[in-house]
Amino acid sequence: MVRSARAALARAPEGPAAHLLLARGLAALDRPAEAGAALDGAIAAAPDDWRCYAERASHYRRQRANDLALKDANRAIELAPQVSQGYVLRGQILLLRKQLQPALEDCDRALALTAEEPMALLLRARVRGALGDLDLALADRRPRCRAGGLGPARPPPS
Repeated sequence: MVRSARAALARAPEGPAAHLLLARGLAALDRPAEAGAALDGAIAAAPDDWRCYAERASHYRRQRANDLALKDANRAIELAPQVSQGYVLRGQILLLRKQLQPALEDCDRALALTAEEPMALLLRARVRGALGDLDLALADRRPRCRAGGLGPARPPPS
């Protein structure tokens, strides 16, 4: 994966796709500093592409650099406010920072854009659980998520 991404980057250094692919490969190999540099390259190649900022925000979140992650998640939302993924990402970061009410608001924004967004539903369940509202947390998880993955729920056994 890394070798093919480096080859693609050599052929087309101006676009962000090869940088993003390289970053994912390096992250999978547990090489976070190099992955971060590749993400910086993606943003340099496409400074107005929300996906680059979302990817780097995810990278920073995994590295526990939540201030940097929040900054990039905010930029992704600024560039593409109509995309639910940015709100889910920012909600995840806010949850890590124990900012529960703003995290819940981001879940609601994501769900307003994409009503059945599974990650937003799961995140909202986690936030509601952290707020102590276990009934609503369970309600978010029960109808749309099945054990072993995301997807339509199976009806409960009779």
